[in-house]
Amino acid sequence: MEFFGYQEYSMDDRNRVPIPPGYREAFGMKAMLVPGADRVVEIYTEEGWAKRAEPLQRLSMTNRDARRRVRAFYANSTPIAPDTQGRLTLPQRFVDYAGIEGDRKVVVLGNRTHLEVWAKSAWDAENEELEGSGFGLLDDPSVFEVPETTGEEG
Repeated sequence: MEFFGYQEYSMDDRNRVPIPPGYREAFGMKAMLVPGADRVVEIYTEEGWAKRAEPLQRLSMTNRDARRRVRAFYANSTPIAPDTQGRLTLPQRFVDYAGIEGDRKVVVLGNRTHLEVWAKSAWDAENEELEGSGFGLLDDPSVFEVPETTGEEG
C-alpha cells in the first residue's frame, strides 16, 4: 500500500492523533512508531516496518556504526494499537521530538511507505518552501531515478 495526501488534525490532551480514515484498515490492530528525519513521527504498518528494518538485518554487528544504527532504530521503534476510533496515542517523547506544542495542531501525511505526523507549523514551513520553488524539484528528472546502492546501508 502507498500512502499519500495529508490531513490536518488537533492532537487532544491525551496525545491522540487520528489515522486518516482511508488508511485505518491497513493498520489493523497495530502500528509502529519511529522517530523520522526532519523531526517527524513515522507511522508504519507491521509489514511496512519490517521492510524498513530489512536493510538493518544485513549490517555487520562487528561494526560499531552498524550496531549503533540497529540499536537506535529498534530501541526507538514503538508498537502501538489504534483505539476503536482509529486514533494513536503518541508517547510524550514522540510529541517532544516532533516539536508538537502550544495549539497541538498536527498534519498527518502520506510518504509512500508510511504516514508521518508533523507539527503543523513545521509542515507549513516545509510546504511553503516547496510551494515557493513552484514544486520545482518535481521537474528534476533525477528525482525519479533509483539511486545506486553501495556498501552497507541503514
